[in-house]
Amino acid sequence: FDWRDWPKEYQDPSTPEVQAFKEQNKKQVEKYTYLQWETLRQMENVQDVCHNNGMKVGLYTDIAVGSAPFGFEGWGCKDLYMKASAGAPADILSPNGQNWDVLGFKPKALKETGYKPFIEMLRNNMKTSGCTRLDHVLQLARLYMIPHGKTAKEGAFVYYPVDDLMAVAALESNRNKCMLIGEDLGQLPPGFQDKLMDHGILSYRVLPFERQWGYQNGSDNNAFRHPEEYPQYSTAAPSTHDTPSLASQWTARDVHLKDYLGYYESDQQRNMEFRQYETQRCAINYALNEKGSWQKVGAMPVSDPAHDTRSVPYKFEQAIADYLGQSKSAMLLFPFSDMFRTNYMGNIPGTRQRHASKSENVQKVFEQGGASNIPWKNWRPKMHLKVNEIKEVPVFKEISTILNGYRQAGNENSKIKDPQVPDFKRPGRTENKQRDAKRVVTLYQSLANSGYFQTYAYDIIAAKFSEKHRQRDVQKTEEFKKNYESRRQAIEEKKRQYQQNGAASKVLNVQKLQSNRSR
Repeated sequence: FDWRDWPKEYQDPSTPEVQAFKEQNKKQVEKYTYLQWETLRQMENVQDVCHNNGMKVGLYTDIAVGSAPFGFEGWGCKDLYMKASAGAPADILSPNGQNWDVLGFKPKALKETGYKPFIEMLRNNMKTSGCTRLDHVLQLARLYMIPHGKTAKEGAFVYYPVDDLMAVAALESNRNKCMLIGEDLGQLPPGFQDKLMDHGILSYRVLPFERQWGYQNGSDNNAFRHPEEYPQYSTAAPSTHDTPSLASQWTARDVHLKDYLGYYESDQQRNMEFRQYETQRCAINYALNEKGSWQKVGAMPVSDPAHDTRSVPYKFEQAIADYLGQSKSAMLLFPFSDMFRTNYMGNIPGTRQRHASKSENVQKVFEQGGASNIPWKNWRPKMHLKVNEIKEVPVFKEISTILNGYRQAGNENSKIKDPQVPDFKRPGRTENKQRDAKRVVTLYQSLANSGYFQTYAYDIIAAKFSEKHRQRDVQKTEEFKKNYESRRQAIEEKKRQYQQNGAASKVLNVQKLQSNRSR
């Protein structure tokens, strides 16, 4: 189904051949249009069911970075995208860099269209959800682009109008009453996370990344940041679909899998990651003990965390839930993959082709200790439980009780009692509507000043203004109209008087001329 393999005359949607195909296969085209409409209708129904059953947020959706080069956008919107693939430079998690094989917007094309493609992407994803996650939110500022045929180490950053795009994201979030989470892991430019929070976009605080170098417990153990230090405008989580699950964070089994897939260029890279896991186990063991989380769930700290990888500690997941429950974050996510001790990653970034090529005998990856339920393709993990069975699992009940104890009525540390969309208010301050209105206007003004915004202008949301200020604006408009009308009438009166005076002057001059001639 890759359009790049089609005959040349079908590789552009504007060709006569494509138009003829569309007419000849009208019923088939309408069938897929109907299926898309039906999918949207069912998504909307699911969101309604969520709200009717007391879920404050409901569906949580995800906007992936970029677009598939073989998909509709790559075929029908070529002018919007660069001829390169988005990815990530080499870092501690990916020593060879990452090539995601997805398209990235051309910054110039975005500006020339008034950001229309970006706006429509947000609207289409937000219409059926109460919360949307922007994958690799750094894409609002820059994307690491890799020319076709080059390795991930040979890419370069392409920069975007970050202030404009963040303003658009915040406004669409408000219009659609949909919370926004920005996946801001990895290498970030200075001030980027502050800019996110200024626009009401929640930062993403994932446990393995919340570290600080320090000398604690007798060794330099890259200590974990205390959960009370997490910012209020953030979402806390023990893992993501792109990172190892909690179980794998302890056993390092993802390192075995990546080694089997040929992920590392050398044994040195692999062994370095094993050592990093040793340090991480020591750090999290110490942090859970320091915050009393081991004791609260009825467990004991591990005596030798650096070398004890045979099994996940007793009540490890419950202790993590207690630890993260103490955070200031406005939201807390606890994936089922962490709760039920799955040992796989939902996705190993940058390994799509290699992951698929190793479709057989993946179980051999874990010759020591064995493993089960290890998927061989990205994005295809299957739950070992049915949905209606989850609530009966003891660990689910225990973790739910722990989290509800901290967050059922709102997190006292956070001071945020209910899920909030970015409404340009700092946490806990809801009274200053005048300031809120000014922030909205500032965002519109910043977009207007960009010089490109007028081609896809917004209608200002009157609901963001208090009735007092709305009436004041109406009053000023009426006063302006009255002043304009009175000035116009005054000018018309002067013109009429001038014309009358001019006509009278002409009559007087003619009379004088006739009088002179008669003499």
